[in-house]
Amino acid sequence: KYQVRNDLIDCFCVFAMEEIDQVYTWRSQAEEAMKRSGRDGMSPSEVKEFVDRYMPAYIAYRPGLYAAASHGGVNGKPTWLCHVGRDRLPIY
Repeated sequence: KYQVRNDLIDCFCVFAMEEIDQVYTWRSQAEEAMKRSGRDGMSPSEVKEFVDRYMPAYIAYRPGLYAAASHGGVNGKPTWLCHVGRDRLPIY
């Protein structure tokens, strides 16, 4: 199922966060921006509950993804690995 899609991809870009808890901060920032623009946004507890659902996948796949991106590429394809800080800017 996924191999068909993978065959269409020539390369990967992996944006690596230094600390996994950044996911909570970034989602909270996005929700606050939505509220400021007049749209509905999640409360802090809703953000936590939402992100908590994805955390097992982050924990399971992040180390292998970062390792593959650093050594030979994801699925053997050219891969650009960019580390990003809490401010979402590249770390050089």
